[in-house]
Amino acid sequence: MNDSRISGLSRRDFLAGASAVGAAALLCVPGRSFAGPPPETTRIRLVHTPVVCFAPVFLAEELLRLEGFSEVEYVKPGNDGNIATLTSGRADFAMMGVTAVMLPIDTGQPITVLAGVHSGCWELVGNDRVHTVRDLKGATVAVTDIGGLDHVFISSIMAYVGMDPKVDVNWVTTQHIGESMRKFHLQFLEPRENFREIGIF
Repeated sequence: MNDSRISGLSRRDFLAGASAVGAAALLCVPGRSFAGPPPETTRIRLVHTPVVCFAPVFLAEELLRLEGFSEVEYVKPGNDGNIATLTSGRADFAMMGVTAVMLPIDTGQPITVLAGVHSGCWELVGNDRVHTVRDLKGATVAVTDIGGLDHVFISSIMAYVGMDPKVDVNWVTTQHIGESMRKFHLQFLEPRENFREIGIF
């Protein structure tokens, strides 16, 4: 039995209704939305992070204006990073990996996590002697900084399989993800016995 009508609504009726809603959205008054009254404040400051993963922050500007925010400002973080830009009051919102906020929250910094974004943009890269996470034992691991996003990610993965990230690997800090990968690739250019390290990007 193939009945195109469900509870008195045909596919044609559904499409007509959906089209009407779309047309209404296009014809709505600028600065107003279907979400309710305008916000109490009309200014919002977002941390500017020029990374492709954070593209939704830039796409959000027009949507925020539709919600009633007349001033949408992108704040460049200082040398102290995104977290300090938030906690100092220089910005209102930022998008970042969850591991970047775990330690600051644990130390009592005034940060609130509102929602998850996505997962899967990090990849752990190892040489030909690293086939499992446990193979990292005794290896040198390149990360941007101790307590940084990549360091906490790898540490949590290691702890999950029963390793102690404080003693089982040798951490090397590079201050930049690109430098971590450069150090990793050096192992293929120099004598193999001089290197036993992995990188993350």
